[in-house]
Amino acid sequence: MVEVAVLRRHDLVYIKPGAWPGLLAGHDLGDLHQELACWAALERPTVLRGRIGGDPGDSVPLGLPLPPGMDRKRLAFACSPGGVARIASPVLLSEALPTAPDRWRAAIDALLAEGISWRCFGSLAWQHLTGLPYLTDASDLDLLIHCSTEAQAELATRALSIVAARAPMEIDAELISSTGVAVQWREWTSGATELLVKSLAGPAMTAREALFP
Repeated sequence: MVEVAVLRRHDLVYIKPGAWPGLLAGHDLGDLHQELACWAALERPTVLRGRIGGDPGDSVPLGLPLPPGMDRKRLAFACSPGGVARIASPVLLSEALPTAPDRWRAAIDALLAEGISWRCFGSLAWQHLTGLPYLTDASDLDLLIHCSTEAQAELATRALSIVAARAPMEIDAELISSTGVAVQWREWTSGATELLVKSLAGPAMTAREALFP
C-alpha cells in the first residue's frame, strides 16, 4: 500500500483497475464516461494534487487533466491508498523530447545540454504519456527542477533565462527544494526576500534563505 506521506506534487499515480469504478462513481461525466473507461482500461495515470474540502484525510487526492478535445476539463478524485497500483516521478524532459513540436526542439536541446535533470509536466508530459493531442500552438513548456542547494537553483535559472529569451514558447518552471516546496523560477530570479511557494498544503510565503538552506 502506498504511503501518502512520501508523495510529492506532480507525482504520477497509477490506479488499480478494480479501483476505477469507485473513483468514477458519483461524478456526472456525461459524454466523458466512455472516454474515462478507456483511460482506465489503458492504465493511464492520474496526477497527485493538493487537498480540497471534502477529501477524506486518509485518501490520495488525484487530478486528471483532459486534453482540449475533451473540453480540457480537470477532474478531481480521492482514492484510497489501497487503490493505488504504483507511483512514478514526472517524465524526464529527455524522454518526452520526441513528442515535442519541431519548433521547440532547439530550445529543449539547449536545456538538455546543460546536464540538468529537467522533468516536465503539463501538455508535453500528458501527450507523451497518453498519445492524446494535448499540445496546441499556445502550449507552454512546463518544467520541474529538483534543487538541493541554492547553487543548483542558480545554475538552473541561469540556463532557463538564456534559453527562454529566444525560445518560441513560454517556459514555466518550478524549482523544487529537498522538502518538496516549490517556487516559480521567475519568482526566484526576482531577488525578493519573501517568495510565494507551493506545496501539497497549498500556497504560502516563505523567506528566501529558508528555501534552499
